[in-house]
Amino acid sequence: MKQHASDCHFHAAEVANLSTFRELELSLGVVPPPKFDEAQKQYRTMASNQSMTIVIPKPNADPERTGVICSALGAYSRVPLREVYYETMLKKKAARDEETVEMLDIILAGKSVDVGVLNENAWGSVISGYFSSIRASGTEQLASVTASNTKQFNKMVEKIENKYSEID
Repeated sequence: MKQHASDCHFHAAEVANLSTFRELELSLGVVPPPKFDEAQKQYRTMASNQSMTIVIPKPNADPERTGVICSALGAYSRVPLREVYYETMLKKKAARDEETVEMLDIILAGKSVDVGVLNENAWGSVISGYFSSIRASGTEQLASVTASNTKQFNKMVEKIENKYSEID
């Protein structure tokens, strides 16, 4: 079933999707995910799993030079892209009011990277299968589905840990 923004009260989406709502004739607001509790100082938002990563082969003749180049690529691509996309596209064109601009600033300030999400390809279908099992059950049997997948999860975590430990 295709879901439309007008069919729901909340629609979880990446900030990049804000521009797709520009043409809609409905009132909308942007908020970060809620804090876990009052003790949490800052809102935490997660970077997309579509983030680009660079893999450098182990037989590298000049690792220091490679590191400098990768660092420069990251630094210099971040500033102009952020300036043009975030400041121009999102804040000036997609945001409809000053409150949305403030929320975008809060969301960006709390951005973090979840290594588990970035390793999604390594997880294969384990995570998507997990959520599919919950949906297919027709009930919210989170505890029993989790229990039946724990062994598989642990094997995948061990496999990923082993791969990371092989990195010099």
